[in-house]
Amino acid sequence: MRSSARGILPLAFVLLIGLLALALVGRLFLERRLALGPTPTITRPAVNTDTPTVDFRATINSAESKTQIAYRAAREGIDTPTPEATATPTVTATPADLPPTATATQSDTVFVPIIDVGDLGTSTPEQTAAPTASPDAIDVETPTSQPDEATQTAIAAATATALLFTPSPTETPVPTATPTQPIAGAPPVATLQAVTKSPILVYAGPSVLYAQVNTLPQGLTVRLEGRSPSGEWVRACCVNNVDGWARQAFFNISGNKAPAGAPPDAKGDDVRWLALQQSNVAPLTPLPTATDIPSADYPLFRRDSGATARVATEFRPPISYGWPRDNLSTAAAGFTSPPAVVGSAVIAASADSHLYGFDKTIGNQIFKINLGATVEYAPAIQDPYIYLIDRTGEIIALRPTGGPDAVVWRRRLGNFQPSTAMNIRGDTLFVTGQNQVLYALYRLDNGRDRWNFSADGLRLQYPTIGDQLIYAGNAKLNALDVYSGTKVWEDPLISGVAGPPVYSRPGIIALAELYAVDTAGTIHALDANTGGELWRKASGYRPSALAVDETRLYAAGPGFVSAQDRRTGNELWRVPFADDAILGGPIVGNGRLLVTGISGIVQVLNVRDGQVVGSAPVTESLVGPPAVSGGWIFLAARNGRLYGMKESE
Repeated sequence: MRSSARGILPLAFVLLIGLLALALVGRLFLERRLALGPTPTITRPAVNTDTPTVDFRATINSAESKTQIAYRAAREGIDTPTPEATATPTVTATPADLPPTATATQSDTVFVPIIDVGDLGTSTPEQTAAPTASPDAIDVETPTSQPDEATQTAIAAATATALLFTPSPTETPVPTATPTQPIAGAPPVATLQAVTKSPILVYAGPSVLYAQVNTLPQGLTVRLEGRSPSGEWVRACCVNNVDGWARQAFFNISGNKAPAGAPPDAKGDDVRWLALQQSNVAPLTPLPTATDIPSADYPLFRRDSGATARVATEFRPPISYGWPRDNLSTAAAGFTSPPAVVGSAVIAASADSHLYGFDKTIGNQIFKINLGATVEYAPAIQDPYIYLIDRTGEIIALRPTGGPDAVVWRRRLGNFQPSTAMNIRGDTLFVTGQNQVLYALYRLDNGRDRWNFSADGLRLQYPTIGDQLIYAGNAKLNALDVYSGTKVWEDPLISGVAGPPVYSRPGIIALAELYAVDTAGTIHALDANTGGELWRKASGYRPSALAVDETRLYAAGPGFVSAQDRRTGNELWRVPFADDAILGGPIVGNGRLLVTGISGIVQVLNVRDGQVVGSAPVTESLVGPPAVSGGWIFLAARNGRLYGMKESE
């Protein structure tokens, strides 16, 4: 039994060895039958780096997508034939297809792999050959190692993104004016047909401080449906679906009939027939709020920014001294500037380089400020500061105190002397120089520049301000936008402006009117908004100053005072004046004129006929026109005395 067992063990060992050998042979046989081909190398299609067009961008995306399919198919044993070169069709972009700065260019030939997935088979896949690039194609090196699918996808996406157009910055939408609403109590009465005189800018509201919403070409017919209270701005309707505002001066308004109920002599093209309207859109910069001058103040050279010299007093005679003769209303030297009045203070500059303030009811000195320079023009005052310009052209902003903090800022614009007194509108101070430049400065920001305008001529006159126009007179009369300094109109006939223009609103003929006199003695009545002629009259003499009331225009010059009808320009009367140098021009009260001469003559004239109804000789040489406050008349003399005269109770 033991010998039999020993014989079986070797036989079992031999059989086991045979089975192992047979298994090994079978495995080798199967491996030869089922052997897989080598891992294919994926070649990226040729890339064109010229400026891509819209279609080229699509081609790149297609190429990258098909590359991914080819790569996945090769890894899974899909039969991938050698790709054929296919030319991408060239498309010429129209202007609408291109970004604003792009230029349409012809695209080069791009080779895109053609992938045929076909049926899944068991054949050994062949290695995919890289496409043959054209001479113009850029060679891309075939990677030696195969990234995984996620990495390959990321690379392809990054490449495609890099070849896309960089999007042009999104254009800021043009603001559209919210429909303008009529002002309460002013029902619409008419619309007017108008034609643009030249290409013009249109704004969301009646000012350049609103956003620009459109540009209208020259010769375009539009419909005007509304206006601002002064008539400077009108609302043009229905151009490119935009309602907007533009200056009336930029339109020719013609061919319109007067609305029903208008006076028999009414003109159909008058913008006063348009409805008063206002914009519901907020301006880009807040519009300055109009500040009414208190009736007892005289803060500017001709009292208000329109240079009307209108005051609320009757100049009732007799005119007498209102201050005691022993008062302290004197300076250490002669006065050099005309006075101004604000609140309870009368303010004037002296040759001792100081600015003085006196109580207007009793004449006592309130303050004294050392300027360090001589001031010859009237102060310009608006809350909370006093503005002066000295003989050298330095501007000084002051607080009305006598303390060390009185000076707020000082600024010298250049090496020139001033030409006239300064004017103020809102936060802007207007300065004229003998260099023939009108400067607009931010008065509350240390006199920072806003704009300036150079005028031709020998001497800039006092700048008069209307609604949103400032009128600069020199060799020509120019109307400028008060906020930007842009010229709106220029009178073609005036040759040499002889004195400050006068602005009046409401007008007799137009919504707003401007009066000016030239060096030849001709008086010009103009539409203040457009510069259109209302009338022109040669006077036969040489006025140098003007003033207005509701129906009359007053002119004064060497040895005379006259009155003209504002509607026709016809002279109503002319009277002699005993002094050849009338200071500043007539000051218009209620039914009377106040006229002063350099020698100290003060006369009150009746506006109906020019007859003298009162006088008050000061017997001292005066430095400039008076300032009027209620029933008071203040005059600065060269002897250093400030006179407070008073009308009868």
